[in-house]
Amino acid sequence: MGLVLYITGAEARQEILTKQPWAHHVKTGTVASLGREFLDVFQEGLGKCAVTKAILKLKEGAIPVYRHARPVPYASLPVVEQELDRLLNVGVINSVKNAE
Repeated sequence: MGLVLYITGAEARQEILTKQPWAHHVKTGTVASLGREFLDVFQEGLGKCAVTKAILKLKEGAIPVYRHARPVPYASLPVVEQELDRLLNVGVINSVKNAE
């Protein structure tokens, strides 16, 4: 299982052009015009959905369960810590000091 890394707008355009099986059928001008027309979609950084709110439906009487962090291979620790710091900085995750 690998670490999932999120890509920015410019990287997303390059990803579409180079790695998608259907990308060779898309004209470069079309991709550029889409980038200009939908600038907010291809902007740098993490996008946020402001249209709707997520709703979690829990079973009646459900009790939260605390789980320890999964072990990470020692060689992967710097990469994992760097990605966790990045997700923390952009607001995807929050730091929790202890379980309630």
